[in-house]
This record gives sequence, structure tokens and C-alpha cells, in this order.
Amino acid sequence: MSAKDNLSKAIALVFPVIDMPISGDLTRHEDSCYDCRHLRKDLEDYRNKDVTNETTRLAHQELSHFSAKGLRWLLPHYLRFCLTTEAEFTRMETEFFIFHFSPSAEFQTDVSEQLRGLDRDQINCLIHFFNQIRTPIIRGCACGALAYRAVAALRELARKGRQNGLNSGSRTENTTERAGANLGRCPID
Repeated sequence: MSAKDNLSKAIALVFPVIDMPISGDLTRHEDSCYDCRHLRKDLEDYRNKDVTNETTRLAHQELSHFSAKGLRWLLPHYLRFCLTTEAEFTRMETEFFIFHFSPSAEFQTDVSEQLRGLDRDQINCLIHFFNQIRTPIIRGCACGALAYRAVAALRELARKGRQNGLNSGSRTENTTERAGANLGRCPID
């Protein structure tokens, strides 16, 4: 099995597809935020439908507006899309994803807040995803340094989470313990 196949399998294992949250839970800000209000409005067209590549394209420039619940809904679809031939060709959505999760100091708290709903397995899978991008299984991605910064930020988040009792796992204790023992390794490794 190729590295890409392993990564795809890990994503499917730790990022289950969930229903889209209610409109008010999708974004970080209230109606007073123009961008969040319009993102919620645009996403309503996709409620109770399969999430397509078109949905991912709509969301890619709006990652900073998603709440923790919204991000949990989006990640299974977004990560799978990043592994498609289409995403390898355009690279745009993957590069936006890398940029978003390698924030400058002023945005680190915002990104950490978005990730607070993820468990250790999911954080570890994101670390694995960014490590694979650096090596590059995704052809032509020129964001290696930013992917490295994203890995460092996610490892720090996981370390803080362990100290604070966060990210303790939501699916099964067995899987969580196994992943927590090897920070940055996906549960299928």
C-alpha cells in the first residue's frame, strides 16, 4: 500500500463524516461578521447533501471563519479532497490548508481554538498529513517549510492538551491511547 493510500485510510479511520452543524455553530462569529454570515448562507445550499469538491473549494478560502464544530464537519471532506488527483493538479486548496494551520503568532490562538474539538488521534493524523505533504506525496506542493511549521504547532497543541487533559479521545480509549503514545503517528501506523 502506498503512503497516500495509508494516509487516506488513516483519515477515514479518525475523521468520521458527521452531519453539518446547525448554522449558528458552523462559524466563529455572529451575524455581525459579514464573512461568517455569508459563509453560513452559502453552506446552507449544501445542507443534507453529499459534500463535494465544489463544497471544499467554497470553504478553502474561509477556513479562518469556521468554528471548532464547523471544522470537525469539514475536515473529513477537506483532507480526502487534498489527496485527489484534482487537488494535486490545482494545489490551491492544499496550499490554503497548509497556510491556515501554520499561523503567525497573532493567529495561533484562533487556530488552537478551532482545533479544540479534535481528539489526539485526529491531531496526530493532521501531523501525519502535514509530514506526508513535506515528503511530498502530493506532487508539486511547494509549502514544505510551512507544513513543518504546522507540524510544530500541532505538536505543541497536543503537548498542551495532554497537560490540560484535553484531546483525550472521543471514539475509543484503545485507539486514543495507542495514538497518544506516538505523537505525530497515525493510529494505523
